[in-house]
Amino acid sequence: MHVNPFRISFRPLLFLLCSLFVLLPGPSPAKPADLIPATQLPTQFLFAVPGSRPARQAEYLSPRALFLIHYDTSGYHAVPADYTFHPEIPDYVYCAARYLEDSYRVLHDSLGFSLPPADSAGDPEIDVYFTYNSDIYGETYPETQAETQVWTSYIHINSNLEDAARFYTTGLAGLQVTCAHELFHVFQLGYRYRSTDYFYFEMSSVWFEEYMYPEVNDYHYYFASYVANWNYALNHANLYYKNAGFNLYLDSRYSQSGNNVIHAIWERIRSVPALDAIAAEVQMHGGSMAQALSDWGSAQVLCSSYAAANFPYAFDDAAELPGISFSRYPGNVIRKEEFGIKLPASPMTGYYRIPDLPEKKILLNFSFPEHMNVKLIALNGTQSRIYAMEHSPLILDGAVYREWILSVGATQSSDDSGIVHISVLQNDLITAIAPNPSFTMANSELQYILTETRGTGEFLLYDLRGRKLYGRSLPASLLNEGAHQLSLSGLPEPLASGIYIAVLKLDGRILAKKLTYIK
Repeated sequence: MHVNPFRISFRPLLFLLCSLFVLLPGPSPAKPADLIPATQLPTQFLFAVPGSRPARQAEYLSPRALFLIHYDTSGYHAVPADYTFHPEIPDYVYCAARYLEDSYRVLHDSLGFSLPPADSAGDPEIDVYFTYNSDIYGETYPETQAETQVWTSYIHINSNLEDAARFYTTGLAGLQVTCAHELFHVFQLGYRYRSTDYFYFEMSSVWFEEYMYPEVNDYHYYFASYVANWNYALNHANLYYKNAGFNLYLDSRYSQSGNNVIHAIWERIRSVPALDAIAAEVQMHGGSMAQALSDWGSAQVLCSSYAAANFPYAFDDAAELPGISFSRYPGNVIRKEEFGIKLPASPMTGYYRIPDLPEKKILLNFSFPEHMNVKLIALNGTQSRIYAMEHSPLILDGAVYREWILSVGATQSSDDSGIVHISVLQNDLITAIAPNPSFTMANSELQYILTETRGTGEFLLYDLRGRKLYGRSLPASLLNEGAHQLSLSGLPEPLASGIYIAVLKLDGRILAKKLTYIK
């Protein structure tokens, strides 16, 4: 597979103190193309040295006068000499002007993003320079600080995206997503720039590529990289670009007509860092960050041949995308009855695979710390199913679902870990009477599990002499396969302190458990 070069190449920030911060000259690390060994990942923007803009042979003002495009027709930085759309304007230039204006219209007019600051009142256009670089699609350069952490900027776009051995998306399709990606960076820099938020700049720009040009699917490359190498925090440098699926999930779940959730998060970024902005926006919609992370993980699992009718937030083109791989993480493939769950960083999404389950009813008991949210994806092609692991225990049929994947969202990387215990369930079972001893029957419940749906059922209470003290029929809702809780309210009062026998009679079969009652 071709390696997709980063859209933006940045240097580490090495500032001199003067009227504004500028970057000292130095090499610019970038994610290399397919035939070049990997180098240092970018971690922040390359700030332009004032007066360092390149000179080009020609200029083209876009139709709405929003962009001034600088380009060469000969020499090292020349754009391809194709003139399909205009006899005097090269295709790259002609099309870039329209892709940029279309993206501008969607960002500002449709999604509601604030306009970025202009260079000056007399120079309102956004400048775009076609520059040849064999390693990257494009770069955005913050240039002048208009106010605290708010920057003017200009764009470099690769003048030749034709090499399929280097670029995952080539030609005009590559130009489309590059224009969308880089222009969103220009808008973002008009909100607030913090180096800690760099991950969200890239995550958002990759999201906007797909939002703007869904037919191109350039993000598929980043997606494939994520599913193979996912064991990092959401904001870790190894996931820049690759974690775009998180914004796709947020957009699918929380955006409404006239109120896009990614725009709402960027509005919050004006005053708080990106991770806090995301968490606050999700919470405003009634969710939690841990829940959002585990749901995003569920979407990452439900790709390729898998789909679940009870999960409405799958990626639009999930059938074309690969599912989560464990080839790098064999320790997360579980083949034992009890195991712990702990993620190495936060906030993050992690995965555990449980394969080769017995073709029997299986009981899961589990416990997780508050900062952790877990979804169980029971895999069976298009009949897969999502289970929220919120109330222990769960019962699943190993004959239907031979493999499970746990999607774990965590907002802390503490010593607290989750515990999962798996056992084969042979027969119906009373798992507990809680609390036991009981001081008031009204607040007590009998917890039980049915391996299959029963036709008739009764609850009975006996003393140790075998005398029946109470009995009532169970409604159909308490006879279905699965885990149930039966309230013990309504039992005869007052009972004497002592030991009693709680009985379930199910299709003639008897289950019994001792109950201690203390006045």
